[in-house]
Amino acid sequence: MNSLSWQTRRVSLPFRTPFRFGDRTIERRDSVLLRVCFDDGCAGEGEAAPLPGFIDAPTGAIEAACALLLGHAVRNPALRTRDRAVFGGPVGLLAAVERAWDSARHDAAGLASSGALRLARAAIETALADAAARSEGVPLARWLAPGAASEVALNGTLGRGSAAARLDAAHALRDEGFHTLKVKLAAGSGLAAEAAALQRIADDCPGIVLRFDLNRTLPERSIRELDTLLGLPVQYVEEPVVGDAAALARAARRCAVPLAADESLLEEPTPDSALLQAGLAFLVLKPNFLGGPLSTLRRARLAMAAGCQCTVTTALDSAVGRAMALHVAAALEGEGGGSGAHGLATARFLASDVAAGPLPAAGRLAVPALPGLGLDHAVPGCRS
Repeated sequence: MNSLSWQTRRVSLPFRTPFRFGDRTIERRDSVLLRVCFDDGCAGEGEAAPLPGFIDAPTGAIEAACALLLGHAVRNPALRTRDRAVFGGPVGLLAAVERAWDSARHDAAGLASSGALRLARAAIETALADAAARSEGVPLARWLAPGAASEVALNGTLGRGSAAARLDAAHALRDEGFHTLKVKLAAGSGLAAEAAALQRIADDCPGIVLRFDLNRTLPERSIRELDTLLGLPVQYVEEPVVGDAAALARAARRCAVPLAADESLLEEPTPDSALLQAGLAFLVLKPNFLGGPLSTLRRARLAMAAGCQCTVTTALDSAVGRAMALHVAAALEGEGGGSGAHGLATARFLASDVAAGPLPAAGRLAVPALPGLGLDHAVPGCRS
């Protein structure tokens, strides 16, 4: 029998400057790193990283959720077989985790409601997929999709600020090679005035593509205000309206500007079908919040089949989470379902990290050629 051991480690990484999420300001990125080890030497890493406003859970609860879900999986009778290649290694355990999900949620309703179990699933799925790709000697992206892209384009981000400051930042990002810019907007600031200032960016940076994120600040009754953005080179507007996924679906039916879902994708039961039927054009996928690389790809492929495109973003993760998101984005681009640029250029926001990962060059991020995630082990050692 190919036995399993695992180890978790809590990490707290300082941001270069504090981040504000809703009514909270955070100065450090707290997460749990997981390493799984099989007795044949196969190993892999994953990360569970809570974030206020999305999924928030104490790191202790996440560690407990990792132990619970892995415990349910390894007790699965299907693992008691002599066929180590199928059932005794990471591929078999991935299937066992999938089968154990419902029972684990039933046995730990508190962990499930806090989000800890979903974050733990992402860490476990990432670690097992990393181990499987390592054992086959291929990068995780190619293990997920044989035709995965070797690099992906990235979007830059323009924060809130004066028109002059945004224009300077847009020029700097364009000079770094970013041709897609994500712009944070607030409905209360007046979209017409914002559009006039952003037109200057479009005029000064020909060929630039703009994405907007309103973080659910626009009243649903005011959805037609987004029409003021139609003269700009806009690809989509992310989560514009106050409310839930149902409100976003109603907005998508009424709005001429393409809309994208982000926070709405975390609702249960999953709202994807209703959003796609309403004509939603894009999904913004944070694999760390959606169960890991395989769970994210399943949802993305269903969306792609309905004509929807997908942007993969990090949640300000460490190098482990960012690497996983990069491999998912490369898999999607290889299958023709990517949005053309992904939100993965977030290493710059951390003052320190758990491992050295790939860094953007000319607005693109290359997929590591090493097997698995392509990182040195971020969590040393394992224990049963």
